[in-house]
Amino acid sequence: MPTRIAGLILILTLLFVSGCSKPIPQVRSNYIGYWQGENMELSISTGGMLAYRRFSKGMNTRINAPITEFKGDDFVVGLWFMTTRFVVSEPPHQVHGQWQMVVDGVRLKRSGPVPNSSPGSGRPKFSCSDCSPLRAA
Repeated sequence: MPTRIAGLILILTLLFVSGCSKPIPQVRSNYIGYWQGENMELSISTGGMLAYRRFSKGMNTRINAPITEFKGDDFVVGLWFMTTRFVVSEPPHQVHGQWQMVVDGVRLKRSGPVPNSSPGSGRPKFSCSDCSPLRAA
């Protein structure tokens, strides 16, 4: 019986690790960075982790999860059967030297570099074992 439990724990651990993010493909590198818009913040790391926060009228939604795939310009985040699709109606592009994109109807502007920053910077560090919540800038 103990070997079955150990085997189950090993399988669950392998499944969890396999759910970790994959690096963002080079063709999608414009998505990487710290993005802000009205009542929304979005951070995408080179390693493929997403930190998201949207707030309005007493509601605060947070997601810290790996990007599992791109579908057209949209991207899907989550683990296993718990996924969310972010609809990108305008992919990242420059307007007067400022990177912008529209995600779920909100125009976002890139306001920082890749979010693998040092502690205390106000931006999350990303890893599969520590997805810190996105903090307001």
